Amino acid sequence: MENFIEVNIITNDACIAELHRTISCLTEQTDLTRLNIHLRFTTPAKVTIPKTELNILEKHNIPVITKSSNARYYLEINSGEVFSKNFLYKGIHFLQKNPTCVAVYPECTFKRILNTNTLNVAYNYDLPINSTYCQLQDRQKIKSFDQSYSHITDVIKDTCIVLNPTKNHDSYATSNAKPFIGSIFAPSKFKKDSTIPEDLSTKVKKQVKTTIKNRLKRLLKKTIIIKRLARLTIRILRKIKTIIFRQKAFVPVSAKLTNNLSKELDALSNLNYCLKGHGKMFIQDVTGPSLVDPKFSFKYYSDTVKLLKNDRYDYVMVLPWIIHGGIDLFAINYLRTIASLHPDFHILVILTNNEYQSLSRETLGFPDSIEIINLSEIITSPYDFHRYSVDILYSLLTNFSPKYLHVISTQTGYDCVIKYNDELHAKTNLIFSSYNFIIDDTGKYLGYHAQELPKAYRPEDIVTTDNILAKKTLVEHYGFPEQNILVHNQLFNIKNLPEVKPTSSDGINILWTSHVRPEKNPNILPKIASLLQKDHINIDCYGIFNPNSWENGKNPLETNLGNLHYCGEYQNFFNDLDLQKYDLFLYTSHTDGTPNAILEAALSGLPIVTSDIGGIADVVGDCAYLVKDTHSAQEFITGVRSVLLDRDNSLAKAKKLQRELQRKHSQANFNKQVNEMLEKGSKK
Repeated sequence: MENFIEVNIITNDACIAELHRTISCLTEQTDLTRLNIHLRFTTPAKVTIPKTELNILEKHNIPVITKSSNARYYLEINSGEVFSKNFLYKGIHFLQKNPTCVAVYPECTFKRILNTNTLNVAYNYDLPINSTYCQLQDRQKIKSFDQSYSHITDVIKDTCIVLNPTKNHDSYATSNAKPFIGSIFAPSKFKKDSTIPEDLSTKVKKQVKTTIKNRLKRLLKKTIIIKRLARLTIRILRKIKTIIFRQKAFVPVSAKLTNNLSKELDALSNLNYCLKGHGKMFIQDVTGPSLVDPKFSFKYYSDTVKLLKNDRYDYVMVLPWIIHGGIDLFAINYLRTIASLHPDFHILVILTNNEYQSLSRETLGFPDSIEIINLSEIITSPYDFHRYSVDILYSLLTNFSPKYLHVISTQTGYDCVIKYNDELHAKTNLIFSSYNFIIDDTGKYLGYHAQELPKAYRPEDIVTTDNILAKKTLVEHYGFPEQNILVHNQLFNIKNLPEVKPTSSDGINILWTSHVRPEKNPNILPKIASLLQKDHINIDCYGIFNPNSWENGKNPLETNLGNLHYCGEYQNFFNDLDLQKYDLFLYTSHTDGTPNAILEAALSGLPIVTSDIGGIADVVGDCAYLVKDTHSAQEFITGVRSVLLDRDNSLAKAKKLQRELQRKHSQANFNKQVNEMLEKGSKK
């Protein structure tokens, strides 16, 4: 056998961001250790490896092979996963020094639970030889040993692998779940004043017995090697304890991991965006199987359907929350418009996250035909939510058999469609909304639209977006059919638009509105404000601040600068803000689609200085000052001064843009867009 490493990357879709992450991990290892790595890709027939990635491999002298080689060392890994920079080097050294060891694993497996402050860790001690998951094998030893030889595996201390945040590390946690499907599981069977039908109770009891039998079978298979019986008994006892109490201790990451492992996570956070700020997360040990208990699953399902009025729904929307945001406003407008155009429709909104407090039905002013339930308020434990929510959601959708399922930026929704793709597509028309791609400093595409949508999507599905750039990216980068991607203009139902009359009695005032999150680039505002102090220019900032979005938990807009003011949250741009006070609108975001903030500022008639990102240029054209480099405070200042030096011309352009958007973002135009979406999506 030849003395090199064959690394086989398994990729099941065309997600370039995930592939780039794993390739970057391998190139770092070759640069650091000069290992001789040959790379092989296992891909579906229609998936091709981008030339940009192949060029990177060529630059780092990593040859690509098309079939299994005669390499002595072999590693198999999924696209998107990354592992410690010294795992391969330490692993080969360990295998060479230990003649009875045939394979090694990283010591730990990490998995970020999205939309929570939790980082799962599983320790890989005593994994069997037939578990090829991130296993560095010495093929020469495996081939030379007799089949009856008890192969030995071990772990490499202080090394780790980080799984894709979009793939459940404990996917086996839901593999034994049985969705509650059939007429006996209809919501009308679960009214608060009714008893559970006898046939339903019997069915659940049978399901519990079947689960216990399956667990026993799995345990028997794992006890082939006698010397591991003692260790296995301890695991079983621990598992029983976990099932009884159903709660695991959450401890801070810093209190659980060694310094070396913490350093590995720091290094890998440059490749895996979900590890950013891991130091303030809580860590949860999920070593061993995490099984779904049918009794709890049934309880969560029954608690959910008791809140519903109907057995069938025509249109179901799944999204994380409904707050004051651009994507949320699209969701609200879709729901109101569909309810108006189709008064006979039963409409259900399923919320999946409690990170933000969602607006109530009363605040939203929804008609009676629209119902709202929040799964995160029913399954309150983050650990249980991760295990049960996908199957509960699938049970609901299957029993409702909605004509339309609309998924918007929710991990649970995407996980459900990916896991039950065939079943859902058989009866339901699927609609996805994709607004912007998050691009990191290395040019990698991140987020739901780059990592989840390509896995859930099928050519007959409809995708809505608010900008041409997102459509172009989906068509050219992911191969989506162009005719099924619809660009929608946001609806703004404003009867009396304000007349902007900037005054200078209290100096020049700039308005900035956005969520106070890193991708919105608020931390550039103190630099801008500092440089504008001598010009007597004030900046007022409005938007939701969530301390969990920042590693230090501090608001970057709260400073000692006298001309930079954080004014808190607002609900309605036109009603809550004194727009006549301001001379221009400033927008600094690094990444976005077509943000509401820009549309609202344009409809208010304010001159605009904005980042040139997403679909903003398509909206504002030559009627605003566009900043190319969002990291440059000086370029934003140049834009501000340019607008202020030519106020009359800037106001004339703003007025022209205001009139144009009034026409594009009207109720009549939005009705046409919604009708087209439903007609194109109506194939079943």
